[in-house]
Amino acid sequence: MADEILVTMNGMPIIRKSDLEDLKERLIAITPEVKQAFAQMDFHVVVRHLLDGLLLEKIINKYLTSHNITASHEYQTELRYVCEDRRAALDAKYFTKRIPVTVSESEMKNFYETHKEDMLKTPDDEQKYIPYEEIRDRIKQRLEEIKRGEVAMKEIESLKKEFDVKINEDFLK
Repeated sequence: MADEILVTMNGMPIIRKSDLEDLKERLIAITPEVKQAFAQMDFHVVVRHLLDGLLLEKIINKYLTSHNITASHEYQTELRYVCEDRRAALDAKYFTKRIPVTVSESEMKNFYETHKEDMLKTPDDEQKYIPYEEIRDRIKQRLEEIKRGEVAMKEIESLKKEFDVKINEDFLK
């Protein structure tokens, strides 16, 4: 079956059905909560949001490209910085993601009790705090992130020795 054309610009196809599917996959990969949000929304509403967002990107890119803005030194420099920043964030994510950690139920409950004031419900809600059961999974994720970060920092110190890292301390004075 041919890839259905959804949008054309100046008579040329710019958005196909597969582009929407790719965007949806990309959004879910970057922000897993999006999958839940999409599941709760009407299919046609999701498709419309995806299409509108992708069309906006295409129109802006067409304008910037046709006015040679994307070819400018300023744009190219900023694009390089953005790519380097995203790569560093992705590297950090995958470096810490591979570290196995466990979080006990008692650690999660202790975290909840210690940080209860940060888990207030809306003022018009009858309950003052978000119940532990509703926030348990988020607490677990947060504690796993903290533990992975601690282990990662220890591992980085070890890697500094393994890679024979030397810092010019005179420069830092």
